[in-house]
Amino acid sequence: MGSYNTLVEMSAERLLAQYPELAVELVSGAQRASMGTERRVIRMLIELGYGDLVRQERRQYEGPTPSWFRAHESYERAFEKNFLHLLHILHIVASLGMPANIPLGKQRRLDELADFIATLQIESSPITAVYEGLAVPPERLWDLIHAIVLLGGFEVDVLAAEARSILEEQQRDASLDIELLLYDGSRAVALLRWDAVINLRELETRLIDMLADPSLWLAYGAATALEHVPNPSELVNDIETRLAGLNVRNRDLAARLVCILDHQPERVRMWISHPDCICRRAAAELQADLFTRNLVPASDVERSLLDPDAGVREIVLQGLRGATLSDSLTAHVRTVASDSGAAWMCIRCGFQNKGTSRSCTGCNVVNCDPQKVAHALLAQLH
Repeated sequence: MGSYNTLVEMSAERLLAQYPELAVELVSGAQRASMGTERRVIRMLIELGYGDLVRQERRQYEGPTPSWFRAHESYERAFEKNFLHLLHILHIVASLGMPANIPLGKQRRLDELADFIATLQIESSPITAVYEGLAVPPERLWDLIHAIVLLGGFEVDVLAAEARSILEEQQRDASLDIELLLYDGSRAVALLRWDAVINLRELETRLIDMLADPSLWLAYGAATALEHVPNPSELVNDIETRLAGLNVRNRDLAARLVCILDHQPERVRMWISHPDCICRRAAAELQADLFTRNLVPASDVERSLLDPDAGVREIVLQGLRGATLSDSLTAHVRTVASDSGAAWMCIRCGFQNKGTSRSCTGCNVVNCDPQKVAHALLAQLH
């Protein structure tokens, strides 16, 4: 993946040299790219003299200026912070334990460390979410790192040795591209090693607490770790009791986790009529998946397509892609395609928007669009 991203970035640079008017499109596209790709594309644009355009377009596409990036700061400073935050993680990893005595060549390959960083989902996460996560108190970041090391089956001594190796190399050569060394060719590891946990309940509680963290990156890491917990029923009850106290984004993440842990038709029945549309959206995603495996009836899906929240409708429709639809269900999809009046709640700020709003009144995030998804699904059927 890293090599592919590098090829894309090189192609973008050559294309820009011939068609400078594409700079605006590059800035726009970078907003939807991974953290690493966004960083490299924006840096390339600045180096080619498009700094003013970058600043102008970013102000248009972003919401409120995040705490790590004030208006008076340059993009160069933002990239420096990115680098410093990664160094911060490397120093934590280097202090995990006594470094293993491994050959220098293996240290420099950084296989264990690169996979660990990939499992933290740093490069593929939204850039602001990572900055928020790395700026939290050290003990909260440490809890996540400890869980990832343990559940991913990483060798602590090897991680420490490789982290120290790259830090020492960076001290000798300040131009060393640490991000390239760590992101290129790495792979995320499934967090399955719950059998290695000594105090199961303690780790579960820490990770559940982290679901409420203001840093969505930390909360997402905790949710990912909890997906494969060995005895999920008690965990589900614990998460459910906390849902009402979570903000919108964290509640959405926690509700989806509940549906992963309790992946049964009964969960759909419990939540598909829930007063909170966040729970209904999570149930709708589960319902569509179960429908494709003939575990819930089409009539239930039809009722969800008429939900008053446009977000529920869109999630159901997305889950029906590739499925075989009855005439009755197809008729319901046509109804959604012609109905533009469904209200929707913004998943970012919680504002309740009218169906006619093209973007959130509270934060300008683009709205749900079940009509568009319905039209695409109907086109697929013909």
